[in-house]
Amino acid sequence: MDSSDTKTQISSTAEKESLFYNLTRSICPKCKRTINAQILIEDNKVFMKKRCPDHGWFKSLISSDFEYYKIVERFNKPGLKKSTYQTEVEKGCPDDCGICTEHKQHTCLALIEINSKCNMNCNVCFAETSDKGVNLPFEVVNRMIETLVKSEHEIELIQISGGEPTIHPDFFQIIETCKESGVKTVMVNTNGRKFASSTDFATKTKEAGVNAIYLQFDGFKKRTYEKIRGDPNLLQEKLRAIQNLAEVGLSVTLVMTIVEGINDDEIGEVINFMHKTKGITGLSLQPYFDEGRLIQEYDPLNHITLPDILLKIETQTKGLYVKNDFFPIPCPDPHCSACTFSYIDPETKEFTTIRRLVDIEDYLDFFTNTTLPSNAEIAIRDALEGLFSMTTTPGSKELVEGYCVACGIDFNLESIKSALDDYIEHLKMITIKPFQSAWDLDVKRLMKCCIHEVLPDGKIMPFCAYNAIYRDNYNLRDYLNPKNEVKDH
Repeated sequence: MDSSDTKTQISSTAEKESLFYNLTRSICPKCKRTINAQILIEDNKVFMKKRCPDHGWFKSLISSDFEYYKIVERFNKPGLKKSTYQTEVEKGCPDDCGICTEHKQHTCLALIEINSKCNMNCNVCFAETSDKGVNLPFEVVNRMIETLVKSEHEIELIQISGGEPTIHPDFFQIIETCKESGVKTVMVNTNGRKFASSTDFATKTKEAGVNAIYLQFDGFKKRTYEKIRGDPNLLQEKLRAIQNLAEVGLSVTLVMTIVEGINDDEIGEVINFMHKTKGITGLSLQPYFDEGRLIQEYDPLNHITLPDILLKIETQTKGLYVKNDFFPIPCPDPHCSACTFSYIDPETKEFTTIRRLVDIEDYLDFFTNTTLPSNAEIAIRDALEGLFSMTTTPGSKELVEGYCVACGIDFNLESIKSALDDYIEHLKMITIKPFQSAWDLDVKRLMKCCIHEVLPDGKIMPFCAYNAIYRDNYNLRDYLNPKNEVKDH
């Protein structure tokens, strides 16, 4: 048994007293076989325990707070069916990705990785990209966009990713094609290097049709960037990118990969930076998960979970945000996320969050049964539905309008267009997105997933299923000849 086996395999007899809570399906972290899994409660923590016939027992921490885990299950909005599906059901989830006819949610956010080539070599890259990667031909990327168009009634949000998408030779043409295909919002996932180099590249990106930037930003310490990205001197480059993007009017969502013991003490500082920096409209906090390259040995029984981040936010912002300000985004499984919207009045400096203004509990009937409480107004329902979705884009005019309507603020879009940018600048969105790995993958969560990877062989599948099960089966070099038929994996 190697060192990883001693860490990962557990004895079925040396267990703490536990309470059975639920049963689901998962996969073996070793062979990826689909197996049964128990959800257990121990000392107010939630664990997944499962047994592979060939590799034995495995156990992983899912949540450090059972009370929170239980409460958020009420935020579960019914899913919407897709227009078309790419695969049929043969073995059952997750073996039939994707997306098969048993999937319970349409695509809210589509990810298209246009390359595996990158101008960085980050220690935590789940895609394991590098300068030795490749760029997909434009014809292949165009085919991926067409697959998505056929699959959905309308496409709300595409994130163009990689690799580093901005170094793709057809980057601007790909963006233009997305917009011509009817995509409402195009975001770019980036490390920011090209945007830091010049405002000209940022200007061309906006002119091509990009609506927002998802910018890698892990903190402020040299040690943070050395450990997570392999380069201690990245901060000034990140700051230049933010400045250049703000100058051309492209809104930025900071994306912070959180690694315990390295940058989890910088969350509050990044939140404060978000509030005081022009052009930054949101923050996505993503706990490090066990896929791709590792910078430290991952301990499935001791790692940061969503409630831990909520507690760190409350502590590090000195109570500016509190745990109760956050709630799950209901379109995926409620255990897949937490978010909040906040506003600081530019004149009075008064701070508030949407949950302090709207009693979200009043709308749980709508989320769970598609039925409104008798005292809810249609406008508020529609506004809340729009806000509580993975398609919500920080910094958008639609977000401002939805926030105001949901909070009961008299909002006439036509009458205040000239002042709308002032509203946007002070309205912020924070999301927490814990992705699944082979350790804690839950089929129930997968079946409700609305963040979907669009693949060059004509398939679409949940992001976590792709990372945990299928990514190793795809080599973009197989698709460098666009005239060939797509390879069936």
